[in-house]
Amino acid sequence: MKTRQNCLIWQNIIEPEEAELFLLGIPFDSTVTGTPGTRKAPTAIRHQVNDLSSFDPDNGSFQEVKLFDAGNVETIPGNPKKTWKNIEETVKELVEINPEAKFLFLGGEHSITFPIARALNEEKSFDYLCFDGHWDLLNNWKGVKESHAAVNQRVSELLGKEKMEVKGVVDGSKEEWRKSQELGKAKDPVYLSVDVDVLKNVPCSTPVAAELELPELWNEIKNRELVAADVCEYNPLAGKSALPADLVKKLILKLGKN
Repeated sequence: MKTRQNCLIWQNIIEPEEAELFLLGIPFDSTVTGTPGTRKAPTAIRHQVNDLSSFDPDNGSFQEVKLFDAGNVETIPGNPKKTWKNIEETVKELVEINPEAKFLFLGGEHSITFPIARALNEEKSFDYLCFDGHWDLLNNWKGVKESHAAVNQRVSELLGKEKMEVKGVVDGSKEEWRKSQELGKAKDPVYLSVDVDVLKNVPCSTPVAAELELPELWNEIKNRELVAADVCEYNPLAGKSALPADLVKKLILKLGKN
């Protein structure tokens, strides 16, 4: 398994075979078109989650979740293809160890979503629900098909446009808007992807005039059936925010309970 140990979130002392939820960090930002730094987010979010209370009155406590933090995937700076290969291999190994467990992934840039979805799609059935300030439906960015700006296009080619939904967009091209009109409505169970540039006041690499507050986002998520989720594009080098960690905390408790 190509991971580097960076397991900071409090966890029950369990074996991976007993886990209800795997946590996996992916510190990669080599296709970022704005300010680099999202590769630092998996570690930063873990530290921030540790600073939060492990209890939530609506969702319970970490002590009720059999969470296994599998550390960080070994990423290759400047090489998205090899990084994608490492991501897929690691996810498949974890699924083989425990097919019933759910997953929470910490990015890193948004491009990481596609290799995760491709790996999970071999064993699990799901639609795709994405919250993002951008459509990310370009065919490529300056010739790079692995770009974060093309991730939702790659997912549509994998799952089919009718099985995916992108919400919260405030910025995109005419080409992407046209493609967006062909997308469907994601039905449960879903793979949830949250690019935090969809939220107000979260430092990220490609900021937009986001309109969504975290409580509004959570209202959209809390009653959905999730097989996996990722939280991407937080950039702790551009500033600090507790919002990504608060979202991760809520997702740990939700994924661990369902």
